[in-house]
Amino acid sequence: MEEANIEESVWQEAVEEDTDNTSGIVNIRNISQTVSQTLQSSVPASEKECINMNSLSGQTAATDKPKMNINNSTQGISAQSGFSDVSVSSIDSAFQRLASTLHEGFNLPKPELLTFNGTPLDYSKFIRNFETNIEGRISDNSLRLSYLIQYCRGEAKCCIEDCVLLDSDEGYKRARAILYSRYGRPHVIARSFIEKLVYGAQIKASDIEGLSKLALEMQKCEITLSQLGFNSDIDNSENLRCIVKRFPMHMRTRWVDIAHSISESGREPSFF
Repeated sequence: MEEANIEESVWQEAVEEDTDNTSGIVNIRNISQTVSQTLQSSVPASEKECINMNSLSGQTAATDKPKMNINNSTQGISAQSGFSDVSVSSIDSAFQRLASTLHEGFNLPKPELLTFNGTPLDYSKFIRNFETNIEGRISDNSLRLSYLIQYCRGEAKCCIEDCVLLDSDEGYKRARAILYSRYGRPHVIARSFIEKLVYGAQIKASDIEGLSKLALEMQKCEITLSQLGFNSDIDNSENLRCIVKRFPMHMRTRWVDIAHSISESGREPSFF
């Protein structure tokens, strides 16, 4: 009986000891939770904001890292593409030239298109104007032929208007050839200028406008014949004598004095 009582007392002590340990663990847990809640409640609001901002900045830094990688990869791609400062500057200069050309084109007045009525005196001027303003800007021969017929008048237009029945390329070439053969041959143009000067009417001393017109015709003749290579056709004594007869009397006298002084110097009077 005594042994049984002893075992029972030992068992009760063990149970009480376990109960004390369990309650102690529970108490420790309760105490730790209480302390943590107390610390959180004691932290100021400003420090909480700092903590939140730090956490956000950390997240932002984490999200910014891929952007840096993207930029680096973009730079790498652009470097590998082979574009250099020289190529960029050349492109810029090309755009600047294009912009300057467009600006000049908008500011310049519209060029005047001349017409041609079949007078050989006007052929060279008309063809040069047509080549600059029409032929140099249009590549389609059918349109070129249409404009050529449109800007011809009278006999010249009648000579080429049937060329529209031909193929576009052949029609334009044929029209140009017809105009050249009838009005544009050098000897035809030279003869027209010479005849206009030599066989013109006599000018009176009071006709200031007539004298000015004669001087202008002589200037045109000099420019055209020098370009065609027909200087000798006008520069002979017979043609010069006929031209001088058109002058008023006081100008003839003056011309005789000048021609005599030229002959005395060992040279011959000339038109040019």
